[in-house]
Amino acid sequence: SLTMNDLTKPYHLIFETRLKYLYARVTSETISPEMVVEYLHEVTDKCRKLAYKRLLVERDIPITLSETDIFFTGTEFAHMGIEAIRIAFVDERAENTDHLEFAMLVANNRGGHVELFHNVPDAESWLITGA
Repeated sequence: SLTMNDLTKPYHLIFETRLKYLYARVTSETISPEMVVEYLHEVTDKCRKLAYKRLLVERDIPITLSETDIFFTGTEFAHMGIEAIRIAFVDERAENTDHLEFAMLVANNRGGHVELFHNVPDAESWLITGA
């Protein structure tokens, strides 16, 4: 079941309910801390509403935030009540890895359970085999 979001947003978000987890794909040409906080709220809210404990977020955004902004958004993300949700992020772009790994670290240091992967199959196997 696919749901589309409002086209006036700076990003496009689609959801798919999969057997053991909720799948979300976020697509955008641009990025801002406000946008990141907004889409993270959307995906975590949807996850809770549908009572999923596992979430896969595929990120199709060519750039990442600065380290300062990552610190801010990672902290905000951790405050969204994500402790009970296992979350895999997927970004295929190697140039985004360092900054995104920093974002995972920030969230995990604040009680999150998030990991970064470069493809969906790896992310999926981590999500499904995990506690």
